[in-house]
Amino acid sequence: MKMLYSAVIATLLCSGCATVNLAESGETQPDAVAHISGDYRVTAGLPVTVTLRSVDGTALKFWQNAADVGSGKHRLLVDCRVPASEKLSRHELNVTVHAGERYYLAAEASPHQGCIEVKFVAKD
Repeated sequence: MKMLYSAVIATLLCSGCATVNLAESGETQPDAVAHISGDYRVTAGLPVTVTLRSVDGTALKFWQNAADVGSGKHRLLVDCRVPASEKLSRHELNVTVHAGERYYLAAEASPHQGCIEVKFVAKD
């Protein structure tokens, strides 16, 4: 039984950082795609989590927290959760990305109101 728990924990740790490749050309080179990342779905008490749910209508699997996409306009569906207020909100973002760039999702939130705004931010 102890071995089963170890296998489950190892699977969760390894699967928490998977990226789905949604680039039309199937490119995987970092300079050929834009990388969009959200928070991991399994969190350890974070005050706010911003989860990337889908990109252009393609749902991410439970173990995926990021997507590689081609340059251009994309529609993101994002969940924002604030455990202190037990509030969960869904946000649709229409964004434009450029190949070779990395982006992440950030939230403006309060414990009482939940997520006020979800922002799409380019990494420096």
